[in-house]
Amino acid sequence: MEKWSDIEVALLIDTYFNVKNGKLSRNEGLKTLSSNLRKIGMNQGKCISDLYRNINGMSWQFGVLESLINGKDINREAPKSFKKVLDLYEHYRDDYDKLLEEAKELLGVETVDIEKILFDIKDCLIKYYPYGFRFSSSIEMNRFKKNFLSKYGYELILDDKKIYEYLNENCIIYNNKAYCISENVFEIINNELTNVTDGVSIIYYDIFYEMVSCKTDMIISSEMLEMILRKLFSNYLYKQKYFIIDKKFNKEFDALINDVELAWGNSVIRNVDFLRKSLVFVPIEKIKYALSYGNSFVWNSEETYANTNFFICDDITKDYILNYAKAACDNQGFFNFNDLSIDAVYEQNYEMTRSAVMACVMKLILVDYDKVDKVIRRKGDLKSHVDIITDYCSHKKRVTINELADYQKKVTGTVRQSIIIDAASSIMIRIDETTFINKNMVSFDAYAVDKTISEVFHEKSIGMKEIVSFSSFPECGVAWNHFLLESYLRHFSLLFKYCTNISNSGNAGAIVRKDVNIDYFDILVDAVIKSKCSLNKDEILAELVNKGYLLKRLYKRIDDLIDAARLLKQ
Repeated sequence: MEKWSDIEVALLIDTYFNVKNGKLSRNEGLKTLSSNLRKIGMNQGKCISDLYRNINGMSWQFGVLESLINGKDINREAPKSFKKVLDLYEHYRDDYDKLLEEAKELLGVETVDIEKILFDIKDCLIKYYPYGFRFSSSIEMNRFKKNFLSKYGYELILDDKKIYEYLNENCIIYNNKAYCISENVFEIINNELTNVTDGVSIIYYDIFYEMVSCKTDMIISSEMLEMILRKLFSNYLYKQKYFIIDKKFNKEFDALINDVELAWGNSVIRNVDFLRKSLVFVPIEKIKYALSYGNSFVWNSEETYANTNFFICDDITKDYILNYAKAACDNQGFFNFNDLSIDAVYEQNYEMTRSAVMACVMKLILVDYDKVDKVIRRKGDLKSHVDIITDYCSHKKRVTINELADYQKKVTGTVRQSIIIDAASSIMIRIDETTFINKNMVSFDAYAVDKTISEVFHEKSIGMKEIVSFSSFPECGVAWNHFLLESYLRHFSLLFKYCTNISNSGNAGAIVRKDVNIDYFDILVDAVIKSKCSLNKDEILAELVNKGYLLKRLYKRIDDLIDAARLLKQ
């Protein structure tokens, strides 16, 4: 905002006391003051905008002056010129009167009617440049001046700089063009907002633009609409793709949830299409996002959600659920949600599907508990499926894969053999295709076993099946096979390690020296080069399976593997 001159402050003080002494009403005083200050600005050659010294601004400055006179606190520091001229008024009246006379002389100077010129510029832009005036183009400016002379009968006396200042202050500058928006367009935008924004918190530009563009073609994009909105409604919160009307929400998600809950009404169940018709300013994917992640909603069936605020669970049933959870976690540290009997809850919430009721019960439990899939544990005591199987194995001397699968199904509701193999292999010794035993049940002579492996080992690695006989391996308490060899490499070897590209139950992998840091792709490249087979896809895959590097004749990076091997062979 432009600083106030001493002359302007003198007029402000004069008007204030005229109002206070009853010579003018407050409204008359504000109008007169605004008109006089705008006239002084134009007489001084300023290119003023609609906001320059307008009535709203005068009302604010009246309040600042009044607080200063009465010694009251105000929200901001009063300008120095206010204090200076008020001091003249109170203590040096002659000097103050001279300022007032100077102001009145400025008001009496004959001048060109700048207000009319600016009005005609605006009128010209609206009527003859509805699709924009090319900004900062000297050719366009000269054409504009000629058109102005032709349409309005007089020559523009303002220099280009002042015209550009006016355009910057009063137009929308978009894609290097100035658009002077008519009152009709402003009215269309305002009406669209007024008609449907009762209680609405968030509006997305693209959808609002589709609505507005049906009523006028003067707005050419959602980006331009955003610029107009910012000019019209400065109190909204504007973001890249949306704006928020209610400033108590400063996050998109919070505003979305508020609007969805407002549109929901009193029904237990709502489908997405109903909400889409109610939330006219929100894209359907955003509605689904709010329904999927909002705490008040759970999935009920296809394109349909239930509102948890209408979920019914009496105190007796609630106590049963929470007591069951506590007892189960006290006893074994976790429980499977499917083991919980909630038939009474299904009956109380007959409008919801079983899936929705289960989700509501889960929300009730998860206030004090955490979950992985269907496994529920106390907060802070959450473990993965691998950890659950590992814990179980740690208390066993011998266990089969079938036993572990039954246990996994019981506690998690699913069976994933890869998890079973990884968990059991990490803590136990596998002695055959189906059985794991405790590490303490086997006694390996690591130096002797490593020496035996070294006799057939060459370069960086060998495939697991390149160990074709175990007759020379030292006794360890159980019969040697590739399953036992894999476990030995995982837990006991001093020189070697077991590497594989994917968890498997067929011993597919490589024996690699521990001091060699190499990824599995490079291990396979090295194996292809050592094999001396042709660089044919089928032949390479067959060779890698035969040597035990791969379980099946399938490798998603086979083309990269062939290219790398060809390059190294050259």
